[in-house]
Amino acid sequence: DDNLDQLNLNIDYIIAYKPLDVKDFSVSKYKRCITYNEMWDEKLTLDEINNAKPDIIICHHENDAFRYKNELYKLIHCNVKIAYIPHSAEKEIFNDMNIKKDIDILLCGTIGRHYPLRTRLKNLIKLFPKKYNVKMHDHPGYVINNAYTDIYMKEFAEIINRARICLTCTSKYKYRLAKIVEITMCNSVLACDMPNQISD
Repeated sequence: DDNLDQLNLNIDYIIAYKPLDVKDFSVSKYKRCITYNEMWDEKLTLDEINNAKPDIIICHHENDAFRYKNELYKLIHCNVKIAYIPHSAEKEIFNDMNIKKDIDILLCGTIGRHYPLRTRLKNLIKLFPKKYNVKMHDHPGYVINNAYTDIYMKEFAEIINRARICLTCTSKYKYRLAKIVEITMCNSVLACDMPNQISD
């Protein structure tokens, strides 16, 4: 708080993605906000919320927001508001670049236990005839020291623009992931399972 006070700014909220890494977040005199991409790990998420004591939580997935506002709210030990703000994409980065589509099929997203359909698709694309240009976009990972830059988003937008069809999935949690928005904004065809949306 002392460092923020010295800035002499009007501060509405302190927003954190990993609030327990922010010194004294839970006792700050300023309003505290946590943003969540995925909240499937209920124990970890509830522990983090209860230790960070936020005033507001922003969920990027509607099914998470619904669960934490309803069945899991009784396990939250602070007075917190939960808001759903869906994934969006920066239109200056994710747009139709009008470049040659030289990739027939592009598999997008990380491969792992949380993405069973994507893992299956990785095995299936190996079976496509050689006449098709089939690629897999390497996910940069989640632990990178320059994640604050837009370099990975720009690379992703360009390869999406080169693809005729982009394959991905909603994970085993049926999330409306950011890439669902990003692919369609780049004017490429999206082939994907349907996310679970409460309001649909």
